[in-house]
Amino acid sequence: MTTAPARRTRKANGENSIYKGADGKWHAWVTIGTRPDGRPDRRHRMAGSRKEVMAKVKDLERLRDNDGLVPFISSMSVAAYLNQWLATTAAARLRPRSLQGYGVDIRKHIIPAIGGTRLERLTTRQIEAFYAEMASRTKTDQHGHTRPAFRPETINHVHRTLRSALQDALRDELIPRNPAGTARRPRASGIDGMDYEANTLTADEARRLIDVARGQENGLRFILALSHGLRQGEALGLTWRDLDLESAQPQMRIRLQLQRHPWNHGCTRPDTHGEPTPTCGRKRACDCPTRHGGGLVLSPTKTRRGQRPLALDPITADLIRRHREAQRHAPITNDPYWADQDLVFRRPDGMPIDPKADHKTWKRLLSAADVGDHRLHDARHTAGLPR
Repeated sequence: MTTAPARRTRKANGENSIYKGADGKWHAWVTIGTRPDGRPDRRHRMAGSRKEVMAKVKDLERLRDNDGLVPFISSMSVAAYLNQWLATTAAARLRPRSLQGYGVDIRKHIIPAIGGTRLERLTTRQIEAFYAEMASRTKTDQHGHTRPAFRPETINHVHRTLRSALQDALRDELIPRNPAGTARRPRASGIDGMDYEANTLTADEARRLIDVARGQENGLRFILALSHGLRQGEALGLTWRDLDLESAQPQMRIRLQLQRHPWNHGCTRPDTHGEPTPTCGRKRACDCPTRHGGGLVLSPTKTRRGQRPLALDPITADLIRRHREAQRHAPITNDPYWADQDLVFRRPDGMPIDPKADHKTWKRLLSAADVGDHRLHDARHTAGLPR
C-alpha cells in the first residue's frame, strides 16, 4: 500500500510569506498589525538571498513586537502626500502668502526631486542629497559671472516646508519618524566672490534718492523706507489712523501691510482620484470666471513684533503733513472698502498702489537719482546703518 503525498496547504491568514520571485529576488510579506479600515497591514521586504530576506523579516518582527513600528504606514508617494497636505492641513493653518510660498517650495523644488519616493521610504540621507544638489546648482548672469542658482535662504525655506509637512505625517502616524527633522543643510559658499549680502546704499546715494523722491507723487513712501526702514507692504498699507502728528512726539504705528493674495479657482470638482481639479479650462486661477479670495488686501503684519510704533523726527513729520495737505485735493475712490481704509499712499484714482507698480517706480527713482541698481528691500537695510 502506497502512502499518498501530503497535500500542500495554504498559509493561514496573517502568516508571513517568503518566496523566490520570477525576478530572481527573494520576497517576504510580514503582517505587523491592522489598517484603520480593518484590513491586515502587511509590509514587503526584498533581498538577493533567502538568508538576507529572513534577516529583514526578523528585524521587522522585532520592531513590531517592541512597538517600534507605526501600526499603519501609508503607501502614498511623497508627491501625493504633499499635495494633499497643501490643500488641507496647510491651507487651514497658513496665511495666503505663506501658503503660496509653501506651494512654490513643494511644486517647484521638492516634488521634482523626491516626489516619486514612497512616503515611508524617504530617508534623511535622501533629503540631504536633495539639499546638496540644490546648493551645487549654478547659473551664469548676463555679465558672465557664475553664481549659485539658489540662495541659502531658499534652501532653508524648502527645508522648513518639508520638515513641517513631514511632522504632520508623523503626527498622523503615516511615518515612524520625521526624516527631515535631523537633515543637515549644506554650508553656504560664495562663487566668483559673489554672494547675497544686503546691498545697502551709501549715505550720499540715500540723500540723492530722497532729493528726487521729494518732487514725486507718493515719493514720501520711499523716504520712509530709507529713513525708518518700512517694508514695502508696511508703507503701502499705512493709513492716516496710524499716524499721530499732533502730539509733542509725533509717531506712526505699523500694524497693517498691503499684500496681493493669490486667486483661487471657483470651479473645482474632484477628479477620478478625488483631487480638486479646475473645470473652467484655464490654467491660472486669476483667469477663472468664478475666481475668489485674491487681489490686493490689507492684513495684519506677520508677527506681533512687526506691529511697532516708530518715532518721527521733525523733518519727516513735516513732510508727512505736506503730503496730507496735498492728498486732500485728490479724488476718493468709489470702492467703499478702499475709501474707508484712508490709505496714506494711493493711486491718483484713490485705489491702493499695486506692489509691482511700486517696484517699477523704485527703479525709475534709482535711475533719476543716478544711483546703481538696488533691490527695493535694500532701502530698509540702509535705514539701519549708522550715519
